Amino acid sequence: MSLSRAEFEAQAEWLRSELRGARVQQVRVPDAERVVLGLRSPGVTHWVLLCAARGLGRVHTIPKPPPNPKQAQAFQGLLRKELRGAVDALTLLPGERILRLDVSGPGDGASRAMILEVFGGGGNLVLLDEADRVLGRSGPARNPGSRAGRGELWTPPGSGRAQPSRPSAEALPSDADIRTRFAALEVVRAREQALTDALRRLRQERKKLSRLLRRQQADRARAGDPDVLRTRADLLRGSFHLLERGRSTVRLVDWSAPGQPEVEVEVDPALEPAAQVERAYQRARRAARTKTEADARIRATTEQLADLAADEEALLAGDAMPGPGPRAKAPSGRAQRDTPRRPYRSWWTKRGIEIRVGRGARDNDDLTLRHSNGNDVWLHVRGRPGAHVVIRRPGKAPPSELLLLGAQLALVHSGLADGAREEVAWTRVKHVRKPKGLPPGKVLITQERVLFVETDRSTLDVLERRG
Repeated sequence: MSLSRAEFEAQAEWLRSELRGARVQQVRVPDAERVVLGLRSPGVTHWVLLCAARGLGRVHTIPKPPPNPKQAQAFQGLLRKELRGAVDALTLLPGERILRLDVSGPGDGASRAMILEVFGGGGNLVLLDEADRVLGRSGPARNPGSRAGRGELWTPPGSGRAQPSRPSAEALPSDADIRTRFAALEVVRAREQALTDALRRLRQERKKLSRLLRRQQADRARAGDPDVLRTRADLLRGSFHLLERGRSTVRLVDWSAPGQPEVEVEVDPALEPAAQVERAYQRARRAARTKTEADARIRATTEQLADLAADEEALLAGDAMPGPGPRAKAPSGRAQRDTPRRPYRSWWTKRGIEIRVGRGARDNDDLTLRHSNGNDVWLHVRGRPGAHVVIRRPGKAPPSELLLLGAQLALVHSGLADGAREEVAWTRVKHVRKPKGLPPGKVLITQERVLFVETDRSTLDVLERRG
């Protein structure tokens, strides 16, 4: 629950006395809903937090500033440029939870005003110029606050919507009390957000895996039943005298089936009888291989879906804590040993695209055949042993910068030193096959394209390693 108007009023009065003669020394903007000002008074620096988050709207001091975010907020740059000088006034608008901090410009510079608007559904942080025109906002405007855009005149909303002030006889919390109270609320809010994020990630992954499972089942069905195909091949072999070149179908008696029904079998009119029989057995063998591979993929996907369902149930029941986000560091120690081993290492681009690199020969097969989708991009250095590299979900037309990053990973994980130049083949995963009998890591590819790349490890600095 945000500060009440009476608590805002008490805080404003206390801050006025504490910040007398203070000057703006530093500005931190950890996110779009918070601004931290470093205000220097003689002998002491006050770190003042202005928060406009929904249900957490408040103003109070904090013992130390938050770290700068990995991605700087544009509003922070604006404040550091414009909000300089001494604190002239700190006022609370009558009937509202709207705090105004006026700062005089350095020397003869124009004054600026920092506005914190707090309402039930959230709030706003706004910077004004000397004429109360909007210079910028930390985020999109929220009702019922001012909707003025950049360059427009900021005007406060009408009074009377805020909670009434508490009786003066009632004790109001101190700055330290407010800080403690909201520290606990922030922990609760962070846990709730982590749970929401974890459930969203789980459900998105379940949705993707469900689509993958449907595709795998469809691929399995298209391959045909190997038992039926072998039976028909046996029928063709036993009815060799009925096969004539130029026929597209032949009717045969299935002596092994109950009732000995007639079945119609399609044949290729361009083939000789012996070739017809051999082709029928080839189809049966191919269907058997496809069934084995498809069943393994379907089983793995089904197990992953079951694990995700169990994880979601545990999260909802409170039996498990939300897992780390996509940018969290990999676990270490015993937790890392207990984590199932993946056959690949992951690198991520700034745009959130994952590039996977196989750990070894057998891992290469596992990565390509079981941990990739058909439209993922597959890369490998031509003519030498090395890692399979898979770019996940690169889109219909992978940009050349992304392909070059994948090629560099392939070169580096094939043992090539900087300056070595090699050809790197790439294609879609759906054009990569693993015929029976090939050694681990060996595959056959079609629709191959080639990149001629010079090894340069420094180009990989833009990637983030996550496993």
